[in-house]
Formats: sequence, structure tokens, C-alpha cells
Amino acid sequence: MQPLLKLSERAEQLEECLEAVEALKCLIEANGETQSKAVPILYIAIEKLENAVGGEKDLINYLGRSRVYISDLKQSLQHHRHAVSQAQIKLSYQQCLARAAEIIEGYVVKREQEKAKVGS
Repeated sequence: MQPLLKLSERAEQLEECLEAVEALKCLIEANGETQSKAVPILYIAIEKLENAVGGEKDLINYLGRSRVYISDLKQSLQHHRHAVSQAQIKLSYQQCLARAAEIIEGYVVKREQEKAKVGS
């Protein structure tokens, strides 16, 4: 949990980056919940970042990741979210937690880089 708290502190240092702080709060909350309660919280965390940049495709491009990297996470989380779904579980719950953390951290790093460019 300590690395998440440090990442949260970094996100809070970024002006106008409320979505990263909110996503990190969701991730921290999900880490303390049971799997069934955590899954929708993780999904919301990723949605917050997508909404901030203009959607799933824009988040994929922003992070420089493949579509599958984010899609596999969302499908694995969505499987638990809807009663009837075409989603398939591609990642274990622990992999979902790790991947969500990687995505959020990647987002924070990109925002920090942008802030550094503006400041130079």
C-alpha cells in the first residue's frame, strides 16, 4: 500500500489532475475490499482516466499502450459488472489490481512529464 500512497502524493502535486487522484483513491479503496466489491471500483478508476482524456482509445494512445493492454483489464472487470455480458475474464483478480496500478501510474508519469515540459 505504501507505493500507492506515495503515488497518490505525486498525483496531488499535479495541478488540474483530479482524475488521477480520484483513480488512485479508487485503487487504494479496492485494495482494501473483497474481490466482489473491488472489481466495480477498479472499473470506475479506469473510466475516470478515460473520461479525462476523451475515451478508451485516447487513453490507449496517451499511455502508448496496446488496445489489448487496457481492453483485457476492462473485460476482466466487466465480466463481474453486468448480468449478461460478452466479456471474458482474461486476467486474474490480482493481475487486474496490478494492471490498474500500472495504468494509473503511467498516467501520473505522463502528467508529470507534461508539467515538467511546461515548467521548462
